[in-house]
Amino acid sequence: MTKATGIDKLVQSVVEDCGCEERQKKLNALFPGRKVMMSDEDARLWEGLKEARDRGKLNRQEGKTMYQIFNRTFNANEKPCSCTGKNRQMVEKLERAYEFSCR
Repeated sequence: MTKATGIDKLVQSVVEDCGCEERQKKLNALFPGRKVMMSDEDARLWEGLKEARDRGKLNRQEGKTMYQIFNRTFNANEKPCSCTGKNRQMVEKLERAYEFSCR
């Protein structure tokens, strides 16, 4: 937003270092997911789950694999559960990470 409005240039003309880069690194560490890459192996595993994702239901082993990919990709410790909302959010995050990894 600051770039779009030009405020970043104004701040840089007044102050040498406003701390934006440091703040950005901290926020990215607190809220990962936008630019997280999957390992090549996890990307292959995620591709293997495409058919199950398309049908909208993962069996127990597929769900376990999804959680393993998620935990490795996001350095998390999530335990498998049947909570539809949580699983849907995990799929969305994994899909973004997969897409970012394939670029």
